Amino acid sequence: MDLVESSDTLDRSEYLLDELIQIISVKDICNVIIDYDYMFLGQLDLSFTDNKKYEDSEILCPLPDDRFISGTIEGNIIVFDTINKRIDKIFKLSDDYITHIITSNQIYDIETIIISTGTQLFIFDLDFNIITIFKNSYTFGIVEVLSKNTIVTKEGYSTIAIFDLNNNKLNKLISFDTGNAIMSLKIIHNPQKWLNNISRSVIITADSGGSLSFWDPKTGTLYQTFNESSNMIYSMIILSDDKIVTTTSNTIHIWNPLGRSYDIEIKTEYNTMKTNILPDGYIIGMSTFQLYIIDSITGTIYKTIQHGYFLSNLTVLKSGKVVAYDRSKGRFVILK
Repeated sequence: MDLVESSDTLDRSEYLLDELIQIISVKDICNVIIDYDYMFLGQLDLSFTDNKKYEDSEILCPLPDDRFISGTIEGNIIVFDTINKRIDKIFKLSDDYITHIITSNQIYDIETIIISTGTQLFIFDLDFNIITIFKNSYTFGIVEVLSKNTIVTKEGYSTIAIFDLNNNKLNKLISFDTGNAIMSLKIIHNPQKWLNNISRSVIITADSGGSLSFWDPKTGTLYQTFNESSNMIYSMIILSDDKIVTTTSNTIHIWNPLGRSYDIEIKTEYNTMKTNILPDGYIIGMSTFQLYIIDSITGTIYKTIQHGYFLSNLTVLKSGKVVAYDRSKGRFVILK
C-alpha cells in the first residue's frame, strides 16, 4: 500500500492555536482530504450504520513529543503538532475506518505507533515510517500490548484474540468469547492486589453488562468478575496504585483492589463517557457538556468546568494539555 500525504495545500494560518483555549478546525481539513464534513472520535455512534449500540473506538492518541493523532471513519490519519501549532501530517491510511491507535516500546524494540482499521494492522515508527502492515480476515478493534511483540485485540463485539508479531508475521495464539460486548480492554501487569497468587499479566475487560472481568491471556480462563451494575460501562482506566476507574451513565466508580469492589461513587450531572489521568494524579472526567477534575484518593470533584462544547473524546498529552474533540463543530479543543 502506498502511503502518500495529501497533495492539497492547506493554509496553515487557519489552524494557529489560541493562547488560552486552542482550537484546531477539522471541518475544513475533512473537506480538503476526504470531502466529508463529520468525524467520529471516541464513542463511535453506530446508529448511523444499522442502529447498533455504541462501540468504544479510541481513535485519539497522544505521542511522546506533544503531538497527537486522530483518525476518521474514512480511514484518514491527521497528526497535530501542538508545540509548533500546526498540522504535521495528513494521509489516507485505509478504506476502513480507524478503530484504535496506541503507542508502545514493546514492539520490535523501538517506539512504535500501532493503528488498527478493522481488517488491517499498521505499525509505524514515530516519524510515521511504515514498519509492517498485516492484512487478513481478522477483525481488529481495541488493541493493547500484552508483552514483547504480543498484542491483545478486541475481535468483533465480545471476543478477545491474542497475536504474536515475531518475524513480521501475525500468528494467532488464542481467541475466546467473553459473553458481553467489550467496551474497554486493558492489561494489568502486576495483578497480585486483585488476584491472589497470580503474578503474570492479566487482561481486564469492561463490558456492556456492567461487569469488570479478569482473564488469563494464555488459556482464556476467567479468573474473576466484579459486577458494577446492569448498566453499560463506557470506559475504564487503571491508576498507578492499581485502582480502576470506570464510567457508566452519570456515575464514576473508583475500584479498590483491597476491597475487590468500588469504594468510591461519584455522581455527575451528565453521562460521563471518558476519563483520563492528569500528570498531577488527578482524574479528568468528560461528559458531553462538562469536564470534572477529581481527586483520585477521596473522589471529591475538585472542579467542574462548563465548557460549552459537545465533546465525544479526550486524551492528555505529556505536557498536561487536555485534548478533546468537539463533535458539534468538528474541531479539537486543547486546554492548558
